[in-house]
Amino acid sequence: MVNLEQVRLLETKVAKAIDYVKRLSEENTLLRGKLDGYKNRIDELEVLVQRFKEDQGNIEAGIISALERLNQFEDVMDLDTVQMHSEDSEASDESVSETAESPSPSAQDLNEADSDEAILAGLEAEEAALKNNLSQDSSEAASSADVKKKETEDTSGNIELDIF
Repeated sequence: MVNLEQVRLLETKVAKAIDYVKRLSEENTLLRGKLDGYKNRIDELEVLVQRFKEDQGNIEAGIISALERLNQFEDVMDLDTVQMHSEDSEASDESVSETAESPSPSAQDLNEADSDEAILAGLEAEEAALKNNLSQDSSEAASSADVKKKETEDTSGNIELDIF
């Protein structure tokens, strides 16, 4: 026969089981919320990674463009050097009076130096613009990480560790 103590013991065990199930349900809900937050964070990071890949492609294209311009610059310099050598050999064949009437090599050198400086200045400006874009992208990524860190703080003031 079942006595009163056994019924009370059964009631306490049932109450404990109900509390345990309730606590597990709340924990499950909390974990699902964190999982959703982590999924959102993963999506944000994937967008950042994609943006960095695009920026890297732009930087590579800029570097290739700069190298192509440098190659063009070198080709022009080689062509000018060849022309100067041919002009020097022609000038030595001509008479002294004709060489006095032709433009002096120092004036040609000055004109070439001006065009060389202009090309170099353009290359340096392009490089500075690329560096500026890269630093802006890096600072944007850092500020978005700071914002996300502030968003992960819970209401009690404790900071949640974000492993992603």
